[in-house]
Amino acid sequence: MCEIIEFGDGTRAFVCGGRHAKPRPCAYCGKPSEILCDAPRSGGATCDLPCCRAHSTNIGPDRDLCLDHWRQAEACKDMNLPASRDEIRAAGWTFIEQRPCRRCQTILEFWKTPEGKTHALEVRPEIDRKLDTHFRHCPHAAELRKQTGKAPRPPANERQGALFK
Repeated sequence: MCEIIEFGDGTRAFVCGGRHAKPRPCAYCGKPSEILCDAPRSGGATCDLPCCRAHSTNIGPDRDLCLDHWRQAEACKDMNLPASRDEIRAAGWTFIEQRPCRRCQTILEFWKTPEGKTHALEVRPEIDRKLDTHFRHCPHAAELRKQTGKAPRPPANERQGALFK
């Protein structure tokens, strides 16, 4: 990493190495982070949650996921979301109920996977009214994701659950 240092007399120097910014702490354990989560977010951005190697999963060349996004991907690995209701039913998911998100008031459909996990899905008009995971789109989900510090984070389902209770 190189930087330009401007001196008061109009001269400048190029300095490489040496003074590097201290890495942000891992959001899960507080140790220095080595990666930023590459999970896509709305608007073309990525999650960018800082993680150490122990609290991230490599999914490809220069692609890593934080624990929350890895758990989400694992829970939905057999179901390619977004998907239609017929596709979701064919994969063995069962409709439970419909109710609004407590934070953003989006109408959600709660579905149970064959493994017994519950997922909050929402209708996405921009993708032919297919269902997609609400946690990917809710503006309040990011607030719950950005818990940092040295204290261990609660399991993903406890944080995400605050959106739906």
